[in-house]
Parts: sequence; structure tokens; C-alpha cells
Amino acid sequence: MQDDIYKLKELGYVRIMEEQVEDLISGIIVGFKKIYEISDNVMLDLSSLDKNFVDFVTEKLKMPLNSLLKYVYMKYPEYTVNSLIRDKIF
Repeated sequence: MQDDIYKLKELGYVRIMEEQVEDLISGIIVGFKKIYEISDNVMLDLSSLDKNFVDFVTEKLKMPLNSLLKYVYMKYPEYTVNSLIRDKIF
């Protein structure tokens, strides 16, 4: 799925921004969270894309990360067998 999102970025349909995540106590940057935004030009060029694909992307990119992960883990359990965060998703 992440590969699909990066492909959409290459096509100019999605912007991916990163926001720093700081430790609440020390203030040290411990990572980054990604923010996905559907580009304005997507709305201009939807006719060339599969409707089911467009519906999926517009619905799922607006969803909170935990909800999206839960969806993916439930729909594709075979890919989550070795997941380190599986127990945290459910």
C-alpha cells in the first residue's frame, strides 16, 4: 500500500509531508509522522482513473492512521504475520 501512495505522489495526486514527533518529557525528536494530502489537481483529472481506485484513495487517505492500519490488518492478515505492532492495532 505504501508503494501505491508513493506512486500517487510521483503522479502528483498526493502530497506527503512529515511532521516531527517529540518526546513529551525530553523534547527530543523521536521520529516523524507522515501527513497525506490529496492534491488539488486530482480533482481535475479523475476521469482518467478507475472510479473504485479513486473512491478508495479519497476515503482511506482521510482516515486516521490507526483506522487505516486496522483496515489493512483485517483485510490482509497474511501480510501482518511478522508485524511488531500487530498487538497494538487491535
